[in-house]
Amino acid sequence: MNSKDWLLKDVAEALNLLKDKTDNELFHLIADNWIYGWEHSDCGEEEKY
Repeated sequence: MNSKDWLLKDVAEALNLLKDKTDNELFHLIADNWIYGWEHSDCGEEEKY
């Protein structure tokens, strides 16, 4: 994720896809925390990172 102009909803979708491909508990915690923070923020789906 070293590029810019990612849609935040695309980042959340990518994190969920990566979670399905790994059993790493730390990655799951970080991804879940990022997604939770985004879902509870004032940022909309079309905002970019």
